[in-house]
Amino acid sequence: MAVKVCGMMSEVDIDAAAHAGVDAVGLVLDPAPHRLSLARAEALAAHARARGLEAVAVAGRVGDDEVAQLCDGGRFDVIQVVVTPQLTPRAELLAVFFDSADLLERARRWLARVDPPPQTSGVTLSLAGLVNVDGPSGGGRGVRADWQRAAELARAVPLVLSGGLRPDNVEAAIAAVLPRAVDVCSALEHEPGRKDHAAMAAFVEAVRRAAVASSRGRV
Repeated sequence: MAVKVCGMMSEVDIDAAAHAGVDAVGLVLDPAPHRLSLARAEALAAHARARGLEAVAVAGRVGDDEVAQLCDGGRFDVIQVVVTPQLTPRAELLAVFFDSADLLERARRWLARVDPPPQTSGVTLSLAGLVNVDGPSGGGRGVRADWQRAAELARAVPLVLSGGLRPDNVEAAIAAVLPRAVDVCSALEHEPGRKDHAAMAAFVEAVRRAAVASSRGRV
């Protein structure tokens, strides 16, 4: 099970993430407290990749042209985007859906356009090609998605669960949803852009415990 920590803004925090066992880091390009310039995001992406971490450009609501520019040259491993009806599926995308009553319908419309469809089995820690379910308020706000809806979607597609996850609730979230990965930001910060390294380590440890427990439950 992969762990992504979003909102990275410094090499020091990326180093701490690698030490804690994080798999991917998010570098925010859309308007938000964690926003980076493209040049700074590229520099941090290179730093992350040198430490074995997947570098995710968090682009928000962008069109096909912007996605193509971010994919150009392989500067980032994954492009995280909020799905809109106009967006064209690409292998590099991590498709974000904010939770609402019509979550499953919206996600299924997107998945019907993805060719080939994401695989629900197999071993991979890459976030490319997966679906991210976040809280209804959007990323970085610490608001939970509906775990029951997320669990239903996770049975059909490899899922990244976001929204309101913390070291003290991520085990329950994993048990309820059985996602392929989890994504966290604000719960692991002293302040926007400055990560709490102890909390980050505790979060990863909780995820690993939950992953072992869930795998035993499926045996």
